[in-house]
Amino acid sequence: MTAKILKYPDSPEEIKWLMSQEKMLKEDLRKHETYDERVETRRELKKVRLELRTVLHSITWKDLKK
Repeated sequence: MTAKILKYPDSPEEIKWLMSQEKMLKEDLRKHETYDERVETRRELKKVRLELRTVLHSITWKDLKK
């Protein structure tokens, strides 16, 4: 069995930044007292997670099969 070297995402700094944003928003979500604040935070958290998922999925199944 041979080991496969996976392509690393192009922008590790962007990944670190997005992960820190996600962590901060999750902490803020617990601190907010009003419903409107939590809704807005969830909306932002969803955007950050979508961006993070997009960046992390830069490795395709084709790359894995090589």
